[in-house]
Amino acid sequence: MFNMFNRGRSTIVVWTMLVALVGCGDDQTLTGPGNGGDDAQTATVTGSVESAQQTASAPVAAFGLATTPSRQVAGEASSVAVAAVSADGSLDVLAEAEIQSDGRFTIEGVPAGRGGLVVSARGSNGAEVGRALVHGETEAGATTVTEPVTGETTVQGLVYSRLTAAGVSEEIRNTARLALLIRMEQATAEEVAASATSIQAVADAYRAGAKVEGQVFAAAGTDRGAQLDALIEAARQHAESRDGGTRPDVAQDAFIDAALEAFARGGANSGDISLATSAGATGLDQAGAVAHENARLDLARNAVELNLAARQKLVADMDDSNERSAAAAALAEARIEVRASASVADVARALADAEAGVEQELTSMILARLPSQVPLTVRTTIESRLEAAFAEADLSASVRGSTDLGSIVQAALAYREQVRSAVDVFVAELQSGLSVGAELTTDLLVAVRGGPAIGPAS
Repeated sequence: MFNMFNRGRSTIVVWTMLVALVGCGDDQTLTGPGNGGDDAQTATVTGSVESAQQTASAPVAAFGLATTPSRQVAGEASSVAVAAVSADGSLDVLAEAEIQSDGRFTIEGVPAGRGGLVVSARGSNGAEVGRALVHGETEAGATTVTEPVTGETTVQGLVYSRLTAAGVSEEIRNTARLALLIRMEQATAEEVAASATSIQAVADAYRAGAKVEGQVFAAAGTDRGAQLDALIEAARQHAESRDGGTRPDVAQDAFIDAALEAFARGGANSGDISLATSAGATGLDQAGAVAHENARLDLARNAVELNLAARQKLVADMDDSNERSAAAAALAEARIEVRASASVADVARALADAEAGVEQELTSMILARLPSQVPLTVRTTIESRLEAAFAEADLSASVRGSTDLGSIVQAALAYREQVRSAVDVFVAELQSGLSVGAELTTDLLVAVRGGPAIGPAS
């Protein structure tokens, strides 16, 4: 039997009464199983339930010492099961195993060719205490590795059940995308998983973001099936990395990079990915109604960081120039600040500061390249046209406060052409002595100003 302890924000707080478990009511039904079967026709699922190490300087308390009066806590996880999420959100157990003393488990006899699975950790009293997603379909004779069962993987699993019960398409409830974007601090994950209302709100916000992102990708002519298949593979690699002991932030950085490559696998270019992830982050935050402040913050940070990484990739694909370097530096700084944000307002401020700073810097660079003989009046006109191009490139301003997903999609789809039109007006003011590529300038503006709308209108 495996005793579980609270190590703080980096580990799971395991509790038995997850009132957020999906279905028509608050109780989760687990039925089945039947272990065994021909090994050639079955698969294996392995992983761990994350534990804590007690230190002399910071003794830890057992998970049973929860302070929320309505929460019943077992204090230990003793077994795990691979379960299929049924159409009503309940779990149908397919195979079970005991958790070893080191927290690891190996579940054999899992039917091959099954998708939509989760690992469910249970206490000695049989109540569920945590979950982790199983990405993709099980394969005969093969082993699938899951992420360590933690608070955030439990929230992921609960949201997946909610989306399944709501009849959401497989594209929207893709487990890899859930794992990519639903990342939470430990305390936040514990509170969210214990609240049916919070789980529903997270599910609704996630669904809005995924729907918008998917529609922008589809409009760009990308192969969504290829994208999502590649994303599942990226999620499996992430799970193996975490299972192998890679630090969460390091593993998440690699996951984001792999996700961008997966999006490209379907034929999307860097500009498509930048706009789709921007629209997705906007839909998640603006159309969502996550009342739990810290949960909204974590969701916003995750979605914005994915978009910033996409915009960094867009800049990296450009020809080398001082302007490109300035844009890359601004986006890198914004990503650092977003990670350190303590509120949704901080996330919005980090984006706005980065955009304002790079706008000023790019303007100065372009004006400095004007031939010395250009009259002051022409310089002033060029500067005003460039300012207008930057204003036109402010994607977030056009969708901030919008809860209409269709409006967010349309704004994203029309955005690049609007920016290009503004750039053409600016370029037309230039004399032949200065060469500014309209395509490059457009991509630069999209990269530095095509960010999501996060937080309320200022």
